[in-house]
Amino acid sequence: MLANRFPTITFVANTVNLGKGTMTGKLTVTNVTKTISFPVNVTKSGETYTISGKLNIKMTDYGITPPSAFFNTLKTGNELAVTINAVAK
Repeated sequence: MLANRFPTITFVANTVNLGKGTMTGKLTVTNVTKTISFPVNVTKSGETYTISGKLNIKMTDYGITPPSAFFNTLKTGNELAVTINAVAK
């Protein structure tokens, strides 16, 4: 199982700006790192920043074979939704 070998998914942003925009950084899944642009909304309340957004990625882009069962009669799609909801000070 890949989750046992690669238990952590990371995203490191290069920059983040207030408002609606794009956060660009490096997403690492199963030891494969790709630069992605992630649509986000960043708000500030006092000294707290809230970042939220969603992006669909393809499992095969990160070396993951989409799961299947019952002799390939039941399959999942290749897309996976990555959602970010972060609060920072």
